[in-house]
Amino acid sequence: ELLTKTNEIKNNFKDHPNMQALLAKECRIFAQTKMMNSVVNSFMSNHEKLIAGTHDKELLSNTPSEALRKFFEKIAVNNFRHESVIKSEIIGHKVLSSLMEVFVNAVLSQKKDNDKTLEGKVYSLISNQFKYVEKNTDYHNKKYLSLLMVVDFISGMTDSYALKMYQELYGM
Repeated sequence: ELLTKTNEIKNNFKDHPNMQALLAKECRIFAQTKMMNSVVNSFMSNHEKLIAGTHDKELLSNTPSEALRKFFEKIAVNNFRHESVIKSEIIGHKVLSSLMEVFVNAVLSQKKDNDKTLEGKVYSLISNQFKYVEKNTDYHNKKYLSLLMVVDFISGMTDSYALKMYQELYGM
């Protein structure tokens, strides 16, 4: 089916100035839609086994999308081993681990409420919506809430925002 879709796009848009990008986009949309429908149907068919914890296969196995999944798995192996992807992963690891370190140190510090200290300045960068949960939740383990706040704050960042914050904090 993917090959048929590819040929259809090529025939209908042969004069398109950016054929490769269009082809990649349309094939991605086609594959995602097909696999999502298969996953939903498989989930509904195997709901009882999933709830019981006895379903031991991928949701796409034994579906019309199984071959498509295997095809993309082979492509992914090559793509994820590409030098540019590996470099991006290394940069992402450095950015996230550095942000976690600086914000965890700040929220666990006794000085976090003093905006004249480094810890207070870092703490002030955390969005007030996250601080609200930390301060207004009646939970006995405040340290856990502080750490959860940092994880929620950082995990909610887009890649570009996390990178920008890292660069600003570390003077790059």
